[in-house]
Amino acid sequence: DMSIVVAKVFDNRIEFAADSQISGHYVIFPDQGYQKLRRINDIVLGFSGNVEECNYMTYYMKTHLPEGNDELDVIRYLVEFAKFKKELCGDATLRSQYLIAYGGKLFEADGLSVIEIKDFAAIGCGRDFGYAALYLCHSVREAVEVAIKLDPYVGGDITEYTIAR
Repeated sequence: DMSIVVAKVFDNRIEFAADSQISGHYVIFPDQGYQKLRRINDIVLGFSGNVEECNYMTYYMKTHLPEGNDELDVIRYLVEFAKFKKELCGDATLRSQYLIAYGGKLFEADGLSVIEIKDFAAIGCGRDFGYAALYLCHSVREAVEVAIKLDPYVGGDITEYTIAR
């Protein structure tokens, strides 16, 4: 959860931004430049939480796509990912939060709780700062900048993606 990932939905595009700081066990690992936003195949994935799980998800995304672009399709995708994860490490529990853009839509997933996002979203420990900035019509970059300034577990370089809808 030591992250900030934000996304904003427009009529013709979806914009993302994220920090790159990695922390754990009350330690911040400086200058890691970790990519919390990834574009693989036709999916843009933003994540916050367990780095190992996020790496499993990245690996899974290289060979699997959701069947469609509604909430049920994304839930099915996550169920199949959980089965894949269990095969690899013996644990199917999903411990991370995700922002998933696919088929021109944005979804927020926390475990198997999935909702389509029509305006904006933020995940990670800096999400309250990100939500506030997005609510006040700031850009996704500015929302991450605010979280970096105000949350001690958010930092590093900012990664951005824009995809067409």
